[in-house]
This record gives sequence, structure tokens and C-alpha cells, in this order.
Amino acid sequence: NSSTGKITLSGDISSKYNLYKGRSFWIQNNFNLLTQQDEWYYDSNVNKLYVYSTTKPVNITATTIDDNGIYTKYCSDMTIDNLIIRDFNQSGIWHLSSNQGRFTNLDISYTRHRGIWLTSSDNMLLENNHIFNISHAAILLENADNALVRLNLIEDIYLLKNFSPIPGSVSNGIFASFHSKSPTIELNTLRNLGFNGIYGSGTQNFVIDRNFIENTMLSLQDGGAIYAHNRIGDGSKGTITNNIIIGFPNFSNPNWDANGIYNDDDAHDIIVSNNSIFGNRRGIFSHNNIRNTYSGNRIYKP
Repeated sequence: NSSTGKITLSGDISSKYNLYKGRSFWIQNNFNLLTQQDEWYYDSNVNKLYVYSTTKPVNITATTIDDNGIYTKYCSDMTIDNLIIRDFNQSGIWHLSSNQGRFTNLDISYTRHRGIWLTSSDNMLLENNHIFNISHAAILLENADNALVRLNLIEDIYLLKNFSPIPGSVSNGIFASFHSKSPTIELNTLRNLGFNGIYGSGTQNFVIDRNFIENTMLSLQDGGAIYAHNRIGDGSKGTITNNIIIGFPNFSNPNWDANGIYNDDDAHDIIVSNNSIFGNRRGIFSHNNIRNTYSGNRIYKP
């Protein structure tokens, strides 16, 4: 009720977190929320788009493409270079069951799910791409071995302004998951991320080196600029070295659980060395894991 500022729930909300006084939440996709210039709402029941404007709207553009920008399958030695890909309701590129290729110099933005999604596609180079304003994950490596992800600029991922109803645990800047073996993630710049910057989950023999990561955990907490865990299988084992991480506790809650480097459940045999970390609630957080080595790291408090 916009006149009283009161929200009434007419049914149960499915969530593992209970609503209570002081807990953050947001509401989206409702006609009554249109109160600011250029806000919009799409009513799928009647196929109608509403745009809030104090004057007559002009030059309104919208997309109805409920698919991927580029979809490739069973390909080998493919190069995709120097393209602008934007405004797709799935992924900018979905590369499936393929081997050896190069995705370079791409500008990917405003996709609802992922910027680049590699599924069972090995020996791929992702280099010098600009991926921004993505609702889900900028780069997802799913069972993709020997990927080299380098010199990419990743910005404004999984923020409230481009949020979609997708689990936060898989919404990251670079997500290496589902037994992706031997990925190298180096020399990337990541800024303004709703959840983790670089996330390794069940990933074996990974290298995360010389990345610059600034401002993570802007939408959700209990994560890190670099986060690793091993709940889905015998992954883990790798190196996190020479990265620069800048962050700060969430402005509305000084106890917001934002960490620089976070090795979580069952992460093991990871070398964490020579990283520089400024801000965040904790510089390094080690939780429920074994055989990890930390040396030469510099942690600064604001």
C-alpha cells in the first residue's frame, strides 16, 4: 500500500531465511512500484509494458528475445571476436560440448542470466572482454577444463538494479564450478559485484593470480572477493596469489559478512600467498577446511 507504506503478505514466502524486523528485503515486478522516472513493468498476462514518466515517453526500446545471443554446440577451434552482444533474456554466449576456442574482445551487457556460459567445453580462452550489467553471472565455467580467463573487465553484476530471481550462490563475477579442472583466472578486473568476485566450487587445480577485485557483497553477504569451497565433490586444491582486493563493510550494517578471501567448507590444499587486501569485514576467513597454507599476505584496515 503506497499510501500507508504497509506491506501485507497474502501467502507464504518460500525462503530458508525468515522475515523479521530489521532484515533487508526487496520487492520487484509489481505495477504499484512504478514511482520514479523511466521505471518499467511488464505484465506477461496481457503482454503490456508500462513505463513511468512525468512526460510523454519517446524513443522507448525493449527486447522480446527469450534466448541466447549466440548458442554453439559440438564445435571445435571456434573464434568469436570483436562483437557487441546485449539485451538477451538468457546468456550472451552459451558454448556447449565443444573443444578449444577463443572468445576475445567482446562487449556483453544486459543479459538476464549469464554473459558467457561454458558447459562441458574444454581448452577455451576468454580474453579482453568487457562484461557488465548482467543479472546473474558474468562468466560461468561448468565442467569446463583448462580454461584461461584473462584480461577481462567485469562490472556491475547481480546488483539490485538488474536483479532477477536466481539463487545468489551461483551469481558471481567469475564462477568456476561443477568439477571444472585446471582453470587459470588471471589479470582480470572485477568491480561492483552483488555476491562473490571469483568463486571456485568443486574446482580442481585452479590458479587465481594477479586479479584486481573491488567492491563485492553489494547485494548478499557470507561470501568473498575470492571464495572457494568443496561441497559438491572432490575439488579444491589450487593457488590464490598476488591479487589486490579492495572492499568495505556494507554501508547499512557494519557486521555485513563481506570477506576478502574466504576458504569455506572442505576447501583443501590451497596456497594463499602475497595477496593485498584492504577493507571488508575480514581480510581472510578460513572455515571448516584442512591443509591450506597462508603466507606473505598483507591485510589493511580502513
